[in-house]
Amino acid sequence: MKRKKNDHKLNLQLFDTSKYERIFSIPREWFRLLSNQESGFLKDLLNDVNYIDINSNQIKISFKLTSSYNLFKMSMNNPKAKKIIETLFKSNLGEDIKLLVIRPIKN
Repeated sequence: MKRKKNDHKLNLQLFDTSKYERIFSIPREWFRLLSNQESGFLKDLLNDVNYIDINSNQIKISFKLTSSYNLFKMSMNNPKAKKIIETLFKSNLGEDIKLLVIRPIKN
């Protein structure tokens, strides 16, 4: 009886999915967009995403870290960085693309 109880306890520990980070599928378009990017800072920033949804004319991006979200937001306020980001998205996904950045959920 004790062995069965220990086995059950071990199985609960082995299959505890709360310890693992949830992984979302990332669209191929996103990898293509990142592979066409030369800028190291922007590539690192765009790699720190938690969720991406690419529709016909809209992209929803959710960052993993609040610091990445804030850095992206500050980059969009800088005219030079904004032009680089706009050029990247428009050249890969079309001129009519809209970008929606979602604030990360605080744990």
